[in-house]
Amino acid sequence: GSNQDVTSGSALRLTWGTEHFDVGGLHTGSSSTIVVVDPGFYLLIGQVEWANLVGATGTNTPYTTTIHKNNSGTFEIAETIGIVGITNIGLKQSVSGMDMAVVGDYYDLVVTQLSGTTQTVTCTAGRLNTQFLAVKLF
Repeated sequence: GSNQDVTSGSALRLTWGTEHFDVGGLHTGSSSTIVVVDPGFYLLIGQVEWANLVGATGTNTPYTTTIHKNNSGTFEIAETIGIVGITNIGLKQSVSGMDMAVVGDYYDLVVTQLSGTTQTVTCTAGRLNTQFLAVKLF
């Protein structure tokens, strides 16, 4: 429910303080992690809204959104968008993937950016501009 600042060159594991739906108890409040409590095949979807992006003139400025599994790099789905010479625009990134999970596996939505300045991920309660979800398919 609140914006999160991302320092240039550092990865930030997004935290979640608001649940809209939690069938199966996959999330606990004020956490960055979706924890699997029922083994199966899952669809994971993350969406990140960046506010007022900065891109250096003539230089590719990457903004990356990634889904991590067990903080080990064994399951990573990422999208990188390069911004060149554009400032003060909003951008949404969406990533998704499927994975076979066992009890205790956990997933995080992680962002990085290389603008040279601190950038903001917009997280407004009830607006769903930045979100992370898991759906058990079978």
